[in-house]
Amino acid sequence: MQTNLSIFNRKVRGILVRNKIVDLGQLDQILEEARQNKKSVATLAIDKNLVPEKKMLSLLAKEMNIPPMDLEKIKPLSDIGNVLPKETAEANNIFPISKVGKILTLAMSDPSDMVQLDNLKIITGCEIRPVLASEKSIVSSIQKHYVAQPAVDKEALNTFMDSLADGNADNIEVAAASQGEDIDNDLM
Repeated sequence: MQTNLSIFNRKVRGILVRNKIVDLGQLDQILEEARQNKKSVATLAIDKNLVPEKKMLSLLAKEMNIPPMDLEKIKPLSDIGNVLPKETAEANNIFPISKVGKILTLAMSDPSDMVQLDNLKIITGCEIRPVLASEKSIVSSIQKHYVAQPAVDKEALNTFMDSLADGNADNIEVAAASQGEDIDNDLM
Protein backbone atom coordinates (compact mmCIF):
# COMPACT_ATOMS: atom_id res chain seq x y z
CA MET A 1 0.00 0.00 0.00
CA GLN A 2 1.17 3.51 -0.79
CA THR A 3 2.62 5.51 2.10
CA ASN A 4 3.41 8.79 0.33
CA LEU A 5 -0.11 10.22 0.24
CA SER A 6 -1.04 13.88 0.39
CA ILE A 7 -3.20 15.01 3.29
CA PHE A 8 -6.11 15.30 0.89
CA ASN A 9 -5.68 11.76 -0.48
CA ARG A 10 -5.42 10.39 3.08
CA LYS A 11 -8.73 12.07 3.90
CA VAL A 12 -10.31 10.64 0.76
CA ARG A 13 -8.93 7.17 1.57
CA GLY A 14 -10.47 7.40 5.04
CA ILE A 15 -13.82 8.50 3.63
CA LEU A 16 -13.87 5.68 1.08
CA VAL A 17 -13.10 3.06 3.74
CA ARG A 18 -15.39 4.43 6.51
CA ASN A 19 -18.32 4.67 4.12
CA LYS A 20 -17.61 1.22 2.66
CA ILE A 21 -17.42 2.66 -0.85
CA VAL A 22 -14.43 0.50 -1.77
CA ASP A 23 -12.98 -2.76 -0.56
CA LEU A 24 -9.29 -3.05 0.30
CA GLY A 25 -8.42 -4.51 -3.13
CA GLN A 26 -10.07 -1.60 -4.93
CA LEU A 27 -8.42 0.85 -2.53
CA ASP A 28 -4.94 -0.57 -3.20
CA GLN A 29 -5.58 -0.32 -6.95
CA ILE A 30 -6.80 3.28 -6.72
CA LEU A 31 -3.89 4.32 -4.49
CA GLU A 32 -1.36 2.80 -6.90
CA GLU A 33 -3.03 4.43 -9.92
CA ALA A 34 -3.16 7.80 -8.10
CA ARG A 35 0.56 7.55 -7.41
CA GLN A 36 1.45 6.55 -10.98
CA ASN A 37 -0.79 9.07 -12.75
CA LYS A 38 -0.50 11.90 -10.20
CA LYS A 39 -4.28 12.08 -9.86
CA SER A 40 -6.29 12.47 -6.73
CA VAL A 41 -7.90 9.44 -5.12
CA ALA A 42 -11.25 11.27 -5.21
CA THR A 43 -11.06 11.84 -8.98
CA LEU A 44 -10.16 8.20 -9.61
CA ALA A 45 -13.00 6.93 -7.40
CA ILE A 46 -15.42 9.14 -9.35
CA ASP A 47 -13.92 8.16 -12.73
CA LYS A 48 -14.23 4.46 -11.86
CA ASN A 49 -17.91 5.00 -10.93
CA LEU A 50 -17.27 3.82 -7.37
CA VAL A 51 -18.97 6.92 -5.99
CA PRO A 52 -21.06 9.64 -7.66
CA GLU A 53 -19.36 13.03 -7.89
CA LYS A 54 -21.97 14.82 -5.78
CA LYS A 55 -21.75 12.22 -3.02
CA MET A 56 -17.93 12.41 -3.00
CA LEU A 57 -18.08 16.21 -2.76
CA SER A 58 -20.66 16.01 0.01
CA LEU A 59 -18.57 13.56 2.02
CA LEU A 60 -15.40 15.62 1.51
CA ALA A 61 -17.17 18.87 2.41
CA LYS A 62 -18.44 17.34 5.65
CA GLU A 63 -15.01 15.87 6.50
CA MET A 64 -13.12 19.09 5.73
CA ASN A 65 -15.81 21.51 6.93
CA ILE A 66 -15.56 23.39 3.62
CA PRO A 67 -18.66 24.17 1.54
CA PRO A 68 -19.06 22.34 -1.78
CA MET A 69 -19.79 24.33 -4.93
CA ASP A 70 -21.68 23.24 -8.03
CA LEU A 71 -19.83 25.25 -10.68
CA GLU A 72 -22.58 24.61 -13.23
CA LYS A 73 -24.89 26.85 -11.19
CA ILE A 74 -22.69 29.88 -10.72
CA LYS A 75 -22.37 33.00 -12.78
CA PRO A 76 -18.67 33.70 -13.30
CA LEU A 77 -17.04 37.02 -12.58
CA SER A 78 -17.28 39.43 -15.50
CA ASP A 79 -13.59 40.34 -15.14
CA ILE A 80 -12.44 36.78 -14.48
CA GLY A 81 -9.14 37.17 -16.35
CA ASN A 82 -8.24 40.28 -14.34
CA VAL A 83 -9.02 38.57 -11.04
CA LEU A 84 -7.02 35.43 -11.81
CA PRO A 85 -5.13 34.73 -15.04
CA LYS A 86 -6.19 31.61 -16.92
CA GLU A 87 -2.68 30.17 -16.67
CA THR A 88 -2.78 30.43 -12.87
CA ALA A 89 -6.23 28.82 -12.76
CA GLU A 90 -5.10 25.93 -14.97
CA ALA A 91 -1.78 25.38 -13.21
CA ASN A 92 -3.43 25.28 -9.77
CA ASN A 93 -6.72 23.61 -10.75
CA ILE A 94 -8.74 26.45 -9.24
CA PHE A 95 -11.62 28.62 -10.43
CA PRO A 96 -12.51 32.11 -9.12
CA ILE A 97 -16.07 32.34 -7.83
CA SER A 98 -16.29 35.82 -6.36
CA LYS A 99 -14.22 38.71 -5.13
CA VAL A 100 -15.46 41.07 -2.45
CA GLY A 101 -12.90 43.64 -1.44
CA LYS A 102 -9.75 41.69 -0.68
CA ILE A 103 -11.50 38.33 -0.21
CA LEU A 104 -11.29 35.98 -3.18
CA THR A 105 -13.46 32.85 -3.16
CA LEU A 106 -11.86 30.05 -5.15
CA ALA A 107 -13.24 26.66 -6.13
CA MET A 108 -10.52 24.12 -5.42
CA SER A 109 -10.31 20.36 -5.73
CA ASP A 110 -7.87 20.21 -2.79
CA PRO A 111 -8.54 23.02 -0.32
CA SER A 112 -6.32 21.31 2.26
CA ASP A 113 -3.14 22.29 0.37
CA MET A 114 -1.87 25.06 2.66
CA VAL A 115 1.19 25.77 0.50
CA GLN A 116 -1.05 26.37 -2.50
CA LEU A 117 -3.35 28.61 -0.45
CA ASP A 118 -0.38 30.67 0.77
CA ASN A 119 1.02 30.98 -2.76
CA LEU A 120 -2.36 32.10 -4.11
CA LYS A 121 -2.62 34.69 -1.35
CA ILE A 122 0.73 36.12 -2.46
CA ILE A 123 -0.12 35.95 -6.19
CA THR A 124 -3.54 37.57 -5.85
CA GLY A 125 -2.91 39.90 -2.92
CA CYS A 126 -6.19 38.63 -1.45
CA GLU A 127 -7.33 36.51 1.44
CA ILE A 128 -8.39 33.17 -0.06
CA ARG A 129 -11.73 31.62 0.85
CA PRO A 130 -11.75 28.07 -0.55
CA VAL A 131 -14.81 26.12 -1.59
CA LEU A 132 -14.76 22.52 -2.73
CA ALA A 133 -15.36 21.45 -6.34
CA SER A 134 -14.37 18.45 -8.42
CA GLU A 135 -11.32 18.55 -10.68
CA LYS A 136 -13.51 17.90 -13.71
CA SER A 137 -15.92 20.75 -12.96
CA ILE A 138 -13.01 23.15 -12.41
CA VAL A 139 -11.37 22.20 -15.71
CA SER A 140 -14.72 22.49 -17.49
CA SER A 141 -15.42 25.91 -15.96
CA ILE A 142 -11.99 27.20 -16.94
CA GLN A 143 -12.53 26.09 -20.53
CA LYS A 144 -16.06 27.50 -20.60
CA HIS A 145 -15.60 30.86 -18.90
CA TYR A 146 -12.13 32.05 -19.76
CA VAL A 147 -12.56 33.62 -23.18
CA ALA A 148 -9.67 33.07 -25.53
CA GLN A 149 -8.04 36.30 -26.53
CA PRO A 150 -8.26 36.80 -30.29
CA ALA A 151 -4.99 36.74 -32.15
CA VAL A 152 -3.80 40.17 -33.21
CA ASP A 153 -3.40 40.67 -36.95
CA LYS A 154 -0.07 42.46 -36.80
CA GLU A 155 -0.23 43.62 -40.42
CA ALA A 156 -3.67 45.19 -39.91
CA LEU A 157 -2.51 46.74 -36.64
CA ASN A 158 0.57 48.22 -38.34
CA THR A 159 -1.59 49.59 -41.17
CA PHE A 160 -3.92 51.13 -38.62
CA MET A 161 -1.07 52.67 -36.62
CA ASP A 162 0.58 54.03 -39.79
CA SER A 163 -2.76 55.54 -40.87
CA LEU A 164 -3.14 57.25 -37.53
CA ALA A 165 0.38 58.63 -37.73
CA ASP A 166 -0.23 59.88 -41.30
CA GLY A 167 -3.67 61.27 -40.50
CA ASN A 168 -5.03 59.28 -43.43
CA ALA A 169 -8.51 58.00 -42.44
CA ASP A 170 -9.07 56.36 -45.86
CA ASN A 171 -6.49 53.68 -45.02
CA ILE A 172 -8.26 52.97 -41.76
CA GLU A 173 -11.56 52.51 -43.58
CA VAL A 174 -9.99 50.19 -46.16
CA ALA A 175 -8.18 48.11 -43.53
CA ALA A 176 -11.33 47.70 -41.45
CA ALA A 177 -13.48 47.04 -44.50
CA SER A 178 -11.05 44.37 -45.68
CA GLN A 179 -11.76 42.53 -42.41
CA GLY A 180 -15.50 42.49 -43.20
CA GLU A 181 -16.37 45.27 -40.78
CA ASP A 182 -19.07 47.78 -41.58
CA ILE A 183 -17.79 51.35 -41.53
CA ASP A 184 -19.94 54.29 -40.63
CA ASN A 185 -18.40 57.04 -42.76
CA ASP A 186 -20.28 59.69 -40.77
CA LEU A 187 -18.00 58.88 -37.83
CA MET A 188 -14.84 59.41 -39.90
